[in-house]
Amino acid sequence: MVEVYGAVGINARGRHLAAAQLAANFMMSREGLRKLTHVGRVPVRTDVVTNPPDVFARLAGHKLVPVAFTPADEKLYQGKFDQIFRAR
Repeated sequence: MVEVYGAVGINARGRHLAAAQLAANFMMSREGLRKLTHVGRVPVRTDVVTNPPDVFARLAGHKLVPVAFTPADEKLYQGKFDQIFRAR
């Protein structure tokens, strides 16, 4: 199962499709998104409060640029991030 902002993917060849569907449904539910906000995720539902509550107000006036990396670029930049912010 893969979760990306506003979407959840389920492997069609997975062993436990019903469990994956239940997990996906939970992740997009009000309760599931509330839990995800506690780890810094921005909810896609308007009936779930963001964490911090004023995150959209903080972003107002800033230019947001959506980025889609290739898997190779994702791996490259994750490696650079890990080098810069590695545990010391």
